[in-house]
Amino acid sequence: MFRFIAIRLASALPTLLCILVITFLLTRLTPGDKVLADLEDQSTLDLGSRFTYDEIAATKGLDKPYFYFSIIPASIPSESFHLPYSERLLSQKLFDAGLQWEHADQWVKDLSYLRRLLREKYTPERTASRLDYLIVTTRPIIEEIQNALQSIQEESVPEEIKGQVEMLLNNLDNQLTNSRVIRDFIPRLVWHGSENQLHRWLGAAFSLDFGRSKVDGLPVVKKVFEALRWTLSINLPAIFLAYLFTIPIGLYSGWKQGRFEIVISFLSYIIYAMPIFWMATILVVFFTTREYGAWTDIFPAPSILSTISGDTYMQALMNNLKYFIIPIFVISSHLWAYLTRLLHNSVVEEKSRTYVWMAKSKGLPSSVILWKHIFRNASFPLITAFASVFPLTIAGSLVVEVICTIPGMGRLMYDSIFVEDWNVVLFIVLLSSIMTILGLLISDILYRIVNPRLRS
Repeated sequence: MFRFIAIRLASALPTLLCILVITFLLTRLTPGDKVLADLEDQSTLDLGSRFTYDEIAATKGLDKPYFYFSIIPASIPSESFHLPYSERLLSQKLFDAGLQWEHADQWVKDLSYLRRLLREKYTPERTASRLDYLIVTTRPIIEEIQNALQSIQEESVPEEIKGQVEMLLNNLDNQLTNSRVIRDFIPRLVWHGSENQLHRWLGAAFSLDFGRSKVDGLPVVKKVFEALRWTLSINLPAIFLAYLFTIPIGLYSGWKQGRFEIVISFLSYIIYAMPIFWMATILVVFFTTREYGAWTDIFPAPSILSTISGDTYMQALMNNLKYFIIPIFVISSHLWAYLTRLLHNSVVEEKSRTYVWMAKSKGLPSSVILWKHIFRNASFPLITAFASVFPLTIAGSLVVEVICTIPGMGRLMYDSIFVEDWNVVLFIVLLSSIMTILGLLISDILYRIVNPRLRS
């Protein structure tokens, strides 16, 4: 068994690595400029302070290439990766807009020189700040640069600055008409080694450093694990109760023909057909208040879970236990209906097998046949379902947590998406993927325990 687990864990490592790489790509594809977001969040910093855009980019490692190698046009020199981050971004964008690389590189230098002139010889900061934005933004376009330069030209700026702006505008018109050179279409591979963003991100991921939340500045891991305890508080009991009631009810409903089977089948169909958001909403609206009658005030109304500073997890859990009744009931009942149908159908199929008739012919009691023989073979669908149910303990039930105001993983992901807190969202996705892998591993282990033929 230990050898099997070791082999399965080793085979899961490539999958885990692929998940980490995909998560890294998603972090880089999220909208917005991460450096500008830091500058905006910290009111004491601005583009003119010592904490410049390039310094923050270097601190975050964003100034390095994405991967261990890059494929670039042969006309772009390898030294371009050593340029300051803001200059490299603007040069690349100008190159994509149609300028040859040497012209794009010179353009960045000319804009930087113009910015220095504005700061040295012109008092109003807004003009220089506008040009600062063009230099650091990740999405500058030719029209934006032309508009910015023309607006500077219309202001009462020194003649030296007007001359510089006029030269830039003329050069831009001329350089945009130049055609691409052959080397712009020839690919070239540049090797970066370990000096890249992916290598740094993987190192941080294995040390559980996923950055900070955009909302409150807390470390992502700490924020997610605080939400995780509330998700576990409702999902672990819900899954336990679902399996606890599924096994006996599903077995006997499939074994015994008659009224019991009809009632259980009808009940499971009705519950499973109910949308989980509808069931949770009905329970919250109609059964947490006396508005519809004294008898409807059954459950406590949803509320923000309260904790007292210094409380342990168990103390906080006991203080808020009453708020878990509805979410646990909704999740467990919906899961029970699904699992009961699986087990019922499996038992109906198994009880027609030859080994069941042979066991009956030997005079074995029905309870022994059902629990020792049929249940062992009919439990495979439950084990398969566990692989998909297990990640629920981490990802949480988003709908139930939102409706019942449970600050768990599902609610945290929901809120983080709306405020574009992608560090939190992607860490939850990564955690859920890892739990899916572990769920599949546990399912494989349970298969080998239940079926001795797989142990050989």
